[in-house]
Amino acid sequence: LQFLYFIVPVGEEAGKRTMSAQSDAAVEAGVLKMVSASGVQGVPSEVLKENFGKAQQSFQNAMSSLLYATGPKKIAPFTRQGVMCYRMAALAGTAKGKMGKSTPLSDMERTMVDAIKGTENKGLWIRDMVSSLKHQGYTPTMLSKATKRLEKEQIIKTVVTNKKQKVLMMFNMEPHESLIGGTWFTEETKEFDREFVQAVYKSVFQFVKDHDTVTIACIERAISSSEVAKKPLSTDDILSIIQILIFDGKLIEVDANNGSKYYQFATQLVDWHPFTETPCMSCPIQSQCDSSGSDPFNPQTCPYMGQWLS
Repeated sequence: LQFLYFIVPVGEEAGKRTMSAQSDAAVEAGVLKMVSASGVQGVPSEVLKENFGKAQQSFQNAMSSLLYATGPKKIAPFTRQGVMCYRMAALAGTAKGKMGKSTPLSDMERTMVDAIKGTENKGLWIRDMVSSLKHQGYTPTMLSKATKRLEKEQIIKTVVTNKKQKVLMMFNMEPHESLIGGTWFTEETKEFDREFVQAVYKSVFQFVKDHDTVTIACIERAISSSEVAKKPLSTDDILSIIQILIFDGKLIEVDANNGSKYYQFATQLVDWHPFTETPCMSCPIQSQCDSSGSDPFNPQTCPYMGQWLS
């Protein structure tokens, strides 16, 4: 009887180990399936935890097996926009270049591609890349050679911004408008087109003044069909000018009952008066302004106050 007493616990313990092993294997298979289906985009760590983390020990065992098991790793970690993600290890050493061809990458090139991909269409300033790689033991000369190879393979490209800075970007990405200038910058020199902005500013103001109450659609049609529009103007472009006019106290925005917005000429500023014409009287952030200078909004750094005093 004593012999049987000791046999039972041993059998139970063996059963527990078997069930635990089966659970680990199931979680590992699930993680592997999800990561594999995600392709080069990978799966954020938090998503894996949400799906498999309830069985915490099994999840930890599965991740350890996939990441650190003897032999080739099955999955590989990487960072995208500051978020830890995982993808198949077989994809970690390649990137698609010319004609969708997969190109083998060195560890340094993979680090570069992951960092550049994370910035999307904003690109990564070369100086930031140099600084980041320096901490990992890579030199500027190594970066230069790797950049040339990745550009040759059409995996990344170099974009010169309107600030004359060079940024690295994935080859198939279109640069963000803020990098290359956009509507309010000249196409040739990428410099701020002050004359064009002033022309649209005056035209929008005059149109609203002549028509009393108008919608953004009316303003957009009028300006886009006028001689002022030497290049296509979007709704956001027109709205940016309207916001400046509102800030300058020349237009006001009116909310209609149906949720629409209308714009009117600010008639209260037609008759000039030294007190009402001060920019403070029409400033939308007047309540946040602090004359002591300690607040971010203060008369000492206000561009409108400087213009008014001059």
